[in-house]
Amino acid sequence: MSLGVILTVTSLAVAAVASVVGIWVERDPRRAKTIAYVLSLLIVMASAVSMAQAYMDELSNQKMEADMARMLVMLDQIAGKDGGGSPELQNLIKSELNAQSRSNPAIINKVAQRISDGGGDPSSTLGGYLPPSEMEALSRKGNLKTEKASPDSAAAKQIAAKKAAKKKAKAKAKAKAEKEAKAKAEAEKKAKAAAKAKKAKAEAEAKAVAKAKAEKEAKAKAEAAKAKTEAAKAEKSKAEAAKAAAEKKASAAKAKARKAKKAASKKAAAAKKKASDAKKAAAKQAADAKKKAEAAKKAAAKKAAEVKAKAEAAKKAALKKASDAKKKAKKGLKKFGF
Repeated sequence: MSLGVILTVTSLAVAAVASVVGIWVERDPRRAKTIAYVLSLLIVMASAVSMAQAYMDELSNQKMEADMARMLVMLDQIAGKDGGGSPELQNLIKSELNAQSRSNPAIINKVAQRISDGGGDPSSTLGGYLPPSEMEALSRKGNLKTEKASPDSAAAKQIAAKKAAKKKAKAKAKAKAEKEAKAKAEAEKKAKAAAKAKKAKAEAEAKAVAKAKAEKEAKAKAEAAKAKTEAAKAEKSKAEAAKAAAEKKASAAKAKARKAKKAASKKAAAAKKKASDAKKAAAKQAADAKKKAEAAKKAAAKKAAEVKAKAEAAKKAALKKASDAKKKAKKGLKKFGF
C-alpha cells in the first residue's frame, strides 16, 4: 500500500472519530439518543465507503501501471523480433516511455522489473529509448532498482518452463519440417513422372486432333469455294433482274412525271383565271363600299347640321327663359321693397 493511501485512510479515520466525538459532546441531553446513534452510524459508514473507494482507486492505479508496463515490454519485444524494429513502433515506445518517466516514474520501475524478470538488462533496454539525463535522474531516484528473483521463485520457474517449452517446440518444428521436406520431395518426384506421362499423352492427342482439324479445314474450304461460286452466279442473275426492273420503273416514272406536268399546267391556268376573277370582284366590292361610305358620310353631316340647329334653338330658348326669370325676380324684389 502506498503512502498516499495510508495518509488518506488515516485522515478519514481521524475525521470520523472527531465527528462522532463532536456529536456526542454537543448532544442536547433533552433529545433522544437515537438521533446521535444514527448520525454516528452514518458518519462511520461514509468514512468506511471513502476508505474503500481510496483503496480501490489505489488498486486500480496499480493494475493500470502494471498493464502499461506489460504493454511497453511487449511492444519492445515485438520491435526486437522484427530484426531492427519498425521505426513507427520504436517512436511510439520512445514517446510513451518519455511521457511516463516525467509523469509517473513508478511505471518505469515496473517496466525495469519486468525486463529484469525476463532476463534482460533494464539500463541498456531503457537507455535505447530515454535520453542519458533522464536515465541519470531515474537512477538517482531509485526508479531503476529491481528485485532479483530467487531460483525457487514462481517467476524463475515460469522462465525455465518457457525456455524448455520453446526448446521442445523448436525440436518438434525441426522434425516436422524434415518430415514435410521428405514428403514434398517424394511428391515432387511422383508429380514429375505423372507430368511426363501426361505430356506424352497430350502430345499424341494433339497430333491426332491437328490431323483431323486439317482434314476438316480442307473439306470446309472446298465446300466454301463451291458455295461462293454458286452464290456469285445467283448474285449475277439477281443483278440483271434488278437492272431490268429498274429500267421499267424509270420509264413508268417518266410517263407519270409527264402526266403530272400537264395536270399541273392545267391547274395553274385555272388558278390564274380564278385569281383574276377574284381581283375583279374585289375591285367592284371596294367601289361599292366607297360609294356607301360617301353616302353615309353625307347623311351623318346632314344629321349633325340638324342636331346643331336644334341645339342653337334650344340655347336661344334657354336664354330667353333665363331673361324672363330674371325680370320676374327683379319685379318680386321690388314688390318686397328691395
